[in-house]
Amino acid sequence: MKQKVKWDMYVWVITILVTVVLCVGLICTRDILGKFIVWATITVLVFVAMWTVAPISISVDDTSITVRKRIGNKRILISNIETVRAITPSTIPIIRIGLRMFGSGGFAGYWGWYANSQIGTYFAYYGDRYECFLIKLKNGKKYILGCENSSEMIDRLKIQLNINS
Repeated sequence: MKQKVKWDMYVWVITILVTVVLCVGLICTRDILGKFIVWATITVLVFVAMWTVAPISISVDDTSITVRKRIGNKRILISNIETVRAITPSTIPIIRIGLRMFGSGGFAGYWGWYANSQIGTYFAYYGDRYECFLIKLKNGKKYILGCENSSEMIDRLKIQLNINS
């Protein structure tokens, strides 16, 4: 089973605004070589990070769940999963304001390392806050993942966990 990572409206707005600001910065600094080089470097780094790290899709098979990225897919073995459950801003209100340790809080989705008082530290790979699920591993690590039809993904994972238990 494979599902695309869908962006919510907030992600689209932030992604478009950041893109516009970076482009305007390039235009405004084009006549000042030093500033232009700095601005161009920042722009390239931001877009490279977005292009390589942002989640594209999530798939689950008989042995693992995989977060597909353009470079460096994240694979989680089902045998290492302790629990899986749906999570939204209404079930965990602080999901929207988790402390971002490293990553993106809306530009090309939510990805990176976060922390908050209700969940603790976790890695996030999602695009829509209302299509998320929390995976807790047996070693204590936590992941918030999100994709289209997340409820189907959760059901599939729960079936897999029952089979492997």
